[in-house]
Parts: sequence; C-alpha cells; structure tokens
Amino acid sequence: MSYFLQSIILFFTVIVGGLSVFFIPKINNNTFKYSLVFTGSYLFAITILHILPDIYHHYSLKTGIFIIIGFYIQLILEFFSGGIEHGHIHEYHEKKDKNIFNSSISLFIPLFIHALLDSVILLDNSHCGVHEFNNLSLLIGIILHKLPAAFALVLLIFSINKNKRKTILYLIAFALASPLGLFLGNQFLNITNDNLILLKAIASGSFLSISITIFIETNPDHALDKRKILVSVLGVIIAVLTEFLH
Repeated sequence: MSYFLQSIILFFTVIVGGLSVFFIPKINNNTFKYSLVFTGSYLFAITILHILPDIYHHYSLKTGIFIIIGFYIQLILEFFSGGIEHGHIHEYHEKKDKNIFNSSISLFIPLFIHALLDSVILLDNSHCGVHEFNNLSLLIGIILHKLPAAFALVLLIFSINKNKRKTILYLIAFALASPLGLFLGNQFLNITNDNLILLKAIASGSFLSISITIFIETNPDHALDKRKILVSVLGVIIAVLTEFLH
C-alpha cells in the first residue's frame, strides 16, 4: 500500500474519530473502557509479533536503548497531555486545575508529536536488509489507536474553548500529523537505514508504554475482569490473524 493511500486513510480516521464527539451524545464508560483494552491488546501484540522482530533483525544494544528511550518519551508526553494518546480522559480532569493542562495547546502539541512518531512505523526499511513486511497489521493498529485519541482530543479541547470551529481546526491539524510524518520520512529527511530502525525503536517503545498503561489504568484494583480478559484475547487473536493473512 502506497504512503499516499496510507496518509489518506490515517487523515480521515482522525477526522471521523474527532467529529464523532458532536454526533454521539454520550458514550458508555464501560464500552469506552473495553474498546481501549481491545486497542491496547492489539497494539501490544503487533509490537511483539511484528515491530520488534523487524527492528531486531540486525540486533544491537543501541536498538534496545532506543526502545527504552521511546518508552520514557511517551511517559513525558503523557505528563503534558494527560494521557489522551490512548483515549484516556480522566487524567485531564484530575489535573485540569493546573494551568499547564488547562490549555488546548498543552493537549495538542504532545499528541501531534506522538502522531509524528507513530507514522515512522509505516516507513519501509526492507532496503536495508530487513525482511519486508506487509504493513496492513500496523496500519490497522494505528487506526485503532487514533480513533479514541482523536475523540478524546476533540472532547477536551471543546470543553476548554467552547468553540466548535476552533476545535475542528485543531482536529484537522492533528489529522495532518501522521501524513506529515510519512511525507517527511519518505521524501525529505533522507533517513539512513540505521537511523530509521532507531526511530522505529522509539515508536515501538511508545506503543509498549501506551498498551501497558491501558492495562494498568483500566484495572486499577487488580480484580479479575473476565470480560476484559476476553476482549484482550480477542485483540491479540485479530492481531495474529492480520499477520498470517497478508
């Protein structure tokens, strides 16, 4: 699939996810929670099954270090965004009294940076000796990830400025982040083979951070939730199937 087509898909995924705020009067909290569990499980599975084998094809200690760096970069971004990269809204409401969080910009910038990093995963590094993978499973993972993130972004920004037009402008700018990342990576940055793998390592660390956070925050009491486990297993199974079907 061409980068242009992937960019179009990602752009409209964000637009649909964000605009749904204005068409869905109220979303059930449990439904939203289980959708996050599904997304987190899928992201975790494709990171283990697809992304890590890809970047570890030519293993070096530096690769592992950059995965860890990506993990902590994501934690730093979530400090400013309140965790809406993975659709979590409650973190923002808990911190909204702090000026840094009570701002559309403070929500938007970390999410934009995260979206730029996401797009790196879709860049092709087969020319550097790494086995070429079909990116369908990765694209599906990013789509599932962006839908709740766009929804949360629009919901929170609209709650701050009460201006639908300004909120939609933020949404469009966010929707352009992943296409911009693909465009810059493919055309202008002239990323070397090794550096591309390191960028993917950072992105994979971010995915691991997001998926682990989802599991922890959707089960704060560590109680056995059978439905959560079933939804989680379903996400993993679908991730495995997408790997086998391409």
